[in-house]
Parts: sequence; structure tokens; C-alpha cells
Amino acid sequence: MSHRLLIILACLIAVPTTKPAPADDQLPSDPVFLVRLSDGSNLTGRIQRLGADRRVSIRPVEQDQPGRDFPLDDVVSFERTNATSTNLPDYPTLLFPDGERIRAGIGKVDETTIAAQSRALGELAVPTISVLGMVLVPPTEAESLEALHAAIRAETGGREVVWLSNGDRLEGGFLGLSNEALEFKTAAGPATVPRRSLIAVAFDPKLVEYPRPRETFIECKLRDGSRFGLTKPRYDQGALQGSTRAGFAVKVPLSEVDRITTRSNRVQYLSERAEDAVKYTGFLGSPRPHRKDSAVDGRAILLAGQYHDRGLGTQSRTLLAYKLDASARRFQATIGLDDRAGPLGDVVFRVRVDDRVAFTSPSMTEGTKPIDLDIDLKGARFLILETDFGERGDVRDLADWAEARLVRDPGP
Repeated sequence: MSHRLLIILACLIAVPTTKPAPADDQLPSDPVFLVRLSDGSNLTGRIQRLGADRRVSIRPVEQDQPGRDFPLDDVVSFERTNATSTNLPDYPTLLFPDGERIRAGIGKVDETTIAAQSRALGELAVPTISVLGMVLVPPTEAESLEALHAAIRAETGGREVVWLSNGDRLEGGFLGLSNEALEFKTAAGPATVPRRSLIAVAFDPKLVEYPRPRETFIECKLRDGSRFGLTKPRYDQGALQGSTRAGFAVKVPLSEVDRITTRSNRVQYLSERAEDAVKYTGFLGSPRPHRKDSAVDGRAILLAGQYHDRGLGTQSRTLLAYKLDASARRFQATIGLDDRAGPLGDVVFRVRVDDRVAFTSPSMTEGTKPIDLDIDLKGARFLILETDFGERGDVRDLADWAEARLVRDPGP
């Protein structure tokens, strides 16, 4: 690493139990999860219990192993071992802040409530004020769908926006949506738009209310691509139950869940914080700037057929530096060449902790299996993530640091 970057970093850095689980009562068909714990260890098993006391019990797959019981705060994630999640391009979607969304058929919409029907969650009455936007007729191409989602989330506020099937775009105020038509207020006056002409609606983000819970909560990623937070979660009779961040109760069969992520003060995702130093070095020209929660080309992170909602998308050669406080204990991520990179992509990942190289990957090309990282940070002052050139310069170097996160000691 260059002396210049070390000088930048030096200026930025500030002085800084197991017990048996209850009797096994889950169904043999209940999904098996890889459970990642905050101490860096993993275990594989079925969720047996998740109670109001925020403790979780896991029954390991190996019959001769005892059950495990621990606080929910000690869990980083539950990842289904036979995950089948996909970003479906052909189903209506409600979009919420922080990347959350629910795939559901959308019925009538008024000032207070959106009537929706989810295959996994059933009938829903969603507060209109909690929603950023609605995709009513999704584009059939995944790339076009991702671009539409990004456009809705990029709206800065002050108005509502409607996308029409003929390519037009209306701006103004949303008045209501029936099964037949949209009522909309434009600068020229009220307008009635046939529902069959609608593609999507973006609500004024300045009016959206979607508070982040103060206590530990979980995020559920479903097989249909839905993702939403649940407060006061509990597991009962094969289903997860709780209240969404929008305030309405849901019950989802565990068989529909691909991933559960614990959101607590123990885990900080790097895409949710600012970098303390960034450096780009092009092979011939300047590399594309890194992106948060997407690949560097702006599309969803896709590694070995699995989509990831969080992470960093980079291109060779990129260095991202982060100051660490005394609570930092581990850095974890899944790294690899994005599935869309193709046969020309070739990249090397490197992790530096203070002034030492803690990890260097082999050259990663198309078909290279993603690598799970778990690196000790105890006592470290800074972390640098380096995406370096492989053997083909920077051509198609779509390098993903999926689920990049810091695991920390619990707060007081």
C-alpha cells in the first residue's frame, strides 16, 4: 500500500454460554439454516424456538449434538442451506425505505391504506404513509426492473411521480387508486388515468414514516424476494410472527424464509456508514466508483446464483478505508466476482488490518466459488478493503463484497 494512503489513514484514525435446548418439536420438513454467530463460529440446524425473551434455540442437524440456546443478539444471520430466493421481474411490489419491499398484488389505495395480497403473507392492510412507491406492472427484464426500483428510491421529494405504459411521466399529487383508475393532481388540474396505463407510482419520500426500531429486530428475506423488518419476533408452530416496521402484524411460514438477519448494535454493515478514505487507480482509465448495496454496475449483487441485499460493489483497483473503534471485533463478508461479470472478469481481493495484510484471495474469475471471510479485528485501528487487478486488467471486474460488516462488542 502506498505511503500516501497510510499517511491519510494515520491522520484519520482517532485514539481509540451454551445450555441444552428444550425438547425437539419442529417438523422434519422445517428448513435447515446455517447460523452465523457474532464470535465467528457457525452451526447448522433447525430453528426450534424464538421467544419474547429474545432467545433462540437451535437443534443441530447432527442427532448426536446437543441443542444450542443463546441470545438473539449473538446471532448475525440465519441463512437457509438450500436457498432459492430470486428477484422476480413479473410481480407487483411495494417499496419501503432501507431497501425493504413486499411482493404483493396491489388493490385499492387511499390516503391511509394500501390493500395488498401476498402469496406468503396473505391479505395485508399497509399504511400508505410507510411506502416509498409501488410497482404495479413490473418490466419483464430484470435489469429494467432494477432500474425502475432505483428510480423510485432516487426521488428527492416534494411531489409524487407516476410512470405510464406509453413512456410518459406525471408529476403532482396522489389522490387515490381504485381497481379502475388513478386519481392524480397535476399542475394543469385533476387527472384520471386508467389503471391499465400505470406502471409505477413514487410517493413523496419527505412524507414517508418508517422508523427504525430502537431494540433488536430481525429482517426476513423471503423466497419471492420480499424483505422486511420484524419487531418482537417469535417462532410458533412453523411460522415467524411479529410486527413490521410499518406497524402491521404478519405471520410468515418458515418454509417461505431464505434468510433472517439480526439487526442489533452488535453488527454494523459497511454500506451503512461512510468510508474514511477512498482511492481509485485505473488500469487505463478511471475505474467506476464503488456502490453501496449493489454491484458496481448498479445492479443487485449476485454471487453463485444468490442475491444479496447488502454489500459493496467495486472495480479494480479500489481501496476503501475505515476507522475502527475499540468495540470492533471481526470483519465478515462473502467475496467473489459478480455472476454478470462473464469470462473476462478477473480480480484479487485483499484485506489489510492496520499495517499488515490479513487476507489475499487467489485470482477470482468466472465460476470461482465465493469465499466467506471472517477476520479478527481485536485491537485494530483501521481496516482497508482492496480490490486489485487480476490477469486481465480491469475488464469486467465486477467485484462484490457481499454482506460486508463489522461485528462489535455489545454496547452498555
